[in-house]
Amino acid sequence: MKIKKLIDDLIIPKKAYKNDAGFDVYAPYDIWLFKGEFKQIKLGFAVEINNNEVCIMSERSGMAINYGITSIGNIIDAGYRGEISIILLNTGQNDYYINKGNKIGQMLILQLGDQNIELKNELSATERDLRAHFSSGV
Repeated sequence: MKIKKLIDDLIIPKKAYKNDAGFDVYAPYDIWLFKGEFKQIKLGFAVEINNNEVCIMSERSGMAINYGITSIGNIIDAGYRGEISIILLNTGQNDYYINKGNKIGQMLILQLGDQNIELKNELSATERDLRAHFSSGV
């Protein structure tokens, strides 16, 4: 993955641990996220990923469980070269303040498999089969 900084003092995405799935992304400026509010936060960088990849922006689990801060609608296709952003939603009970430089999400780069759709009358059976939500327990 190639990154282009759009803000001089930007902290570029990085992994906290070698085997982490996602790269931590950082707030490029101070942000208030009021309860019930969703906000697009431009992150101050652009990326170039391979044509067989997709970039997914996701919340940090600690922010979600502790403060109700989650992310929505964060799929970035390989052909996009504009500034990357993350959309955060405050589902918590309080307004939430983010300091410039705080980790606010994570960026995952996933490789895409075969993307063809084949219409079938029947699908193969699996162990899970038709069991849906909470099928593996709570």
